[in-house]
Amino acid sequence: MSESKQTSTRWWPLFVIWIVALLVWVIVAFTSDLNRQLLIMKSIGTAVAAGAFSMMWLLALSRLPWRIRLKGLGAAVLLLVMFAGLFRIEGVYGDLVPIIKFRWSSGEDRVSTGVVDVSEQIESSYPQFLGPNRDTRVSGLKLDPDWESHPPELVWKQPIGEAWSAFSVLGNRAITQEQDGADELVVCYELLSGDKRWEHRYPARFDEPLGGIGPRATPTIEEDRVYVLGALGDFTS
Repeated sequence: MSESKQTSTRWWPLFVIWIVALLVWVIVAFTSDLNRQLLIMKSIGTAVAAGAFSMMWLLALSRLPWRIRLKGLGAAVLLLVMFAGLFRIEGVYGDLVPIIKFRWSSGEDRVSTGVVDVSEQIESSYPQFLGPNRDTRVSGLKLDPDWESHPPELVWKQPIGEAWSAFSVLGNRAITQEQDGADELVVCYELLSGDKRWEHRYPARFDEPLGGIGPRATPTIEEDRVYVLGALGDFTS
């Protein structure tokens, strides 16, 4: 049978595929008991499935002329090859959103951290992960809840190396962990100025696609000692 006599194109399967995908995205987005990470995973999975089923429709169900099917397949392959050639997935953010960068860009970023001005001096220190009582609470501090009208004043901002580490604070010392190339760093900053007081570095580098680059732990301060666990299991004090 010639192409001109073939049955008309069958579009409805393609419409069904993307309508179902859209419904899944809407249901996932408005389901309140899902956390952000699960939402991202389901959304990405739905997009991949919709793309795969769309290619199955094109090749097996569309009834389009074969020259158009093959051109569509070639275009899809070309787009994937171009994406792979131009971009790389360096890891994910904390909510599992992929970190996509140009292949020629630098493989490691400096991120910004900062301190805001507060109305009262914090009475207690924050010497370990989750605070002095490991309950994420800070005493002796009052903030205006209306941040649109009275936002906190930024005191300083400092670029630091990649990591998942938080800050531990004792007095005017704010200590964290960072990645700097092939070394992990333990760095102490002035809490009120952002100036670096000292750093301790040692050779260690952890990098994997799901979690990204850098140390995972937060330093613990006990009197005049700082206890640190690196991403490769190195414990120092």
